[in-house]
Amino acid sequence: MDFKELINRTDLTTAQIANYLEITPRTLHRWIKTGAPGPAMRALEYRAGYHKDWPGFRFQTGQLITPSGNTLRAIEIDQIQWFNRMHYSNGQDKTERRLKAKVEAAAGMSDIALELLKQEITATMSNFQWSVERYFNGATSLVK
Repeated sequence: MDFKELINRTDLTTAQIANYLEITPRTLHRWIKTGAPGPAMRALEYRAGYHKDWPGFRFQTGQLITPSGNTLRAIEIDQIQWFNRMHYSNGQDKTERRLKAKVEAAAGMSDIALELLKQEITATMSNFQWSVERYFNGATSLVK
């Protein structure tokens, strides 16, 4: 991304950018034509919400916006570890053990019982996916 494109991505006027970078407007116009030094580029990248270690990601109005357009608030990022512990270790482990036991017992099941087991597994996975989607969309409850 070049310096001019960064300027266009900020919500600042050229006078505000010159003030932000602590340079004269004349220097700013020269940099627009010839390119800015690295520290000025990085400062403006941060101001525009971009960072080289997060390609495709950007920050806007206090939210992290992913390359696919999803948004994450600071509290959601902070709660990811908790969410993973709660859903993956507690819920999913128990569900996996229960479903594994049923699959192991499936050897002697009738076709109808196998179909019911398949429907239960599908519903369980669907409910888990629904909870994940609700969590990332800001829901306070993850239960249907």
